Amino acid sequence: IPDVTVFNTAWLIEKDLSEFYATMAKKTEGKAKEAFTMLSDWEKGHETFFREYRDKLSEIYSKMPWGG
Repeated sequence: IPDVTVFNTAWLIEKDLSEFYATMAKKTEGKAKEAFTMLSDWEKGHETFFREYRDKLSEIYSKMPWGG
């Protein structure tokens, strides 16, 4: 089931990026803080998309008849 693996990996990457940018936003001020906050929010959107798609694929695959 390579689709689920790909979307899970994409979700983890986006999650890590979102957390990284959020951490950097807490450590900076001014324009840098604004930029890191914007990037964190942007990556959260990607994170949500990949997580939801991964969950949908997992649900579909879990209902497939295997072995025949």
